[in-house]
Amino acid sequence: MLLFISVSVLPNNPKISTTTKPSVFTIGHPSEPVTTLLPAKCGRPVAEDKIINGAPAPVGAYPWIAALGYTEPGRSKPSFKCAGAIINSKYVLTAAHCLDPNELGRKTLSVIHLGDYDLSTKRDCVETRLGQKCSPPHIVAGVEDTISHPDYNTRGKSSDDVALIRLNLTLDFDRSSAAIEPVCLPPNGFNFKAFAGNRAPVATGWGLTEHGNNSNILLRVNVPIADDALCRERYKRNFVGNQLCIGGTKEGFDTCSGDSGGPLVMTAQHGPPFYQVGIVSFGPFPCGLNRFPGVYTNVADYRNWIINNMRP
Repeated sequence: MLLFISVSVLPNNPKISTTTKPSVFTIGHPSEPVTTLLPAKCGRPVAEDKIINGAPAPVGAYPWIAALGYTEPGRSKPSFKCAGAIINSKYVLTAAHCLDPNELGRKTLSVIHLGDYDLSTKRDCVETRLGQKCSPPHIVAGVEDTISHPDYNTRGKSSDDVALIRLNLTLDFDRSSAAIEPVCLPPNGFNFKAFAGNRAPVATGWGLTEHGNNSNILLRVNVPIADDALCRERYKRNFVGNQLCIGGTKEGFDTCSGDSGGPLVMTAQHGPPFYQVGIVSFGPFPCGLNRFPGVYTNVADYRNWIINNMRP
């Protein structure tokens, strides 16, 4: 049984601009800045996530989450089969298998929902002590371009499972009143296990629930870090370098089909900003089995590839 915890994401109305200005990100010596397209501000939730024994998170906890919608012949409405994360004003980071024609069959990635919470509604509302509070409509973006890692699927099942989606619009985070926010990429020299310690990262998405249906509501789960040896035992040659072994230590707590491409995030010990440490890649089915971890792409290992493949 999957024990996801529902979160409410009710962002303010974002503004969309037609231009973007690269920020300066310092790599190496501070006197040698390297201009990249990474945002100067990132990983800041609209509201803090204070999950206690399964209590739902407040609104705006994961404003970088993106829902990937696919269309196919004979169906007018998109189906949401993957997720991703906003990393700057033009790009969403996801898994390469979410763009793989061999995986998609007749499906085509057609829309990206940004700032969404309930995929079945145009506006998301919650009841408060002061009455009903509703968010502005979410953004529906199109796809301008995609790029998958050239080594995807060459070293084993879903190796190098990372891809970029370029949006057909430009998001202006400064004018959006934190309606949507980019997540931070791990810095140079990032060591996931040293950073995490004994803490569990957080996965979010709209994947399968214990009832066998995809959720319309954004879900979240804390997934403990597993030993790499367990993933090597379970997945043999398909667990290669540049991957994280996550979950499988507590039955029912895992990501599942429909969460693919979604972000695995965590903060430093003192709190935000949030860093995207992983991308949901593959795992057992049925999901949430004890001692069957999920496999996530290690984002830190692909930082340079991500930066080098973005353009203004």
